[in-house]
Amino acid sequence: MAAEHSEEDRHRALAAFIESMLDRHGVPERQRIRALEAAIGISYTQVRRRMIGEAPWTIDEIKKLADQMLKNPQLV
Repeated sequence: MAAEHSEEDRHRALAAFIESMLDRHGVPERQRIRALEAAIGISYTQVRRRMIGEAPWTIDEIKKLADQMLKNPQLV
């Protein structure tokens, strides 16, 4: 039987995946939250809460991020 993961664990796993994508695309660590803020169109605080797993990412936000990464892999 597989262990169940909490909702917070899933939020953190998605944030870790986004971090790895930003790393792969060469976005400097100190600019990542600002880059996500600009790419997705949500506030710095909202991005930060999502990246530390306190709030869930919406499907629309993930789609916007994917679109932006396809258009501009650097995001900055």
